[in-house]
Amino acid sequence: MPRPPYAGGLLHCRPWVEVHKTPANDEPDPAFKDIHAGELAAIRLAMTLEADLLLMDDRKGVNLARSKGLRVTGTLGILELAAMNGLTDLPLAIERLRQTNFRGPKTLLDALLRRHSEGSWFELEPTAAPPATA
Repeated sequence: MPRPPYAGGLLHCRPWVEVHKTPANDEPDPAFKDIHAGELAAIRLAMTLEADLLLMDDRKGVNLARSKGLRVTGTLGILELAAMNGLTDLPLAIERLRQTNFRGPKTLLDALLRRHSEGSWFELEPTAAPPATA
């Protein structure tokens, strides 16, 4: 059985996506010991860049990033923000996401599409973000 496409590949061609090298891990932080290398790199990069918002779906990584003072949203939250700003077609993006290895609950995807069709957008507060899926 062929593997579904990787969900992260959906955004690679968008002009609003910036790609950066991750900073060196010079100072080990005990808070990072149980975090996957990819999440660790994303958190360190967000801290280095003083990022406005970090995209992360891994629950442990999200919790750690928030404990470090970072604002975090998941894949669905970033797609919703992109749609709110006219950067993507949300129904099309959700349909494409469903064809990948993304593990978000169907009920959450349906609720997001319903909210979109009703025009009742999520409001991102300074220290909060939509729940990430893990």
